[in-house]
Amino acid sequence: MIWTERNEDRHGKDAISREERLTERAIAQTEALYRLRNEVLPCHRELFYNDLEEHREKETSSTGLFQWVSTWGSVIRNSVNQAKDRGVNGMRSLSTYFQRTGND
Repeated sequence: MIWTERNEDRHGKDAISREERLTERAIAQTEALYRLRNEVLPCHRELFYNDLEEHREKETSSTGLFQWVSTWGSVIRNSVNQAKDRGVNGMRSLSTYFQRTGND
């Protein structure tokens, strides 16, 4: 009985509450990866949207968020380790120096 209550609290009682719980977990995992954004190799910064809000607007379902996390999570974590090893944390990609603005 207690296990059932705990399980329903954690995973939801019905399809709607289950999707809400899944979305909460997906958002938490996505946020964790976004906190590493400035620590990855410059070439991997393109894996991220401009900000987390834009990401959540584009990926509206838990499935979409989990797909991004499962596809890029290990790449991002490995990139952080490589950036630390190479001493390039916080460096900008060369392409950012040559981006055109609307005033050119």
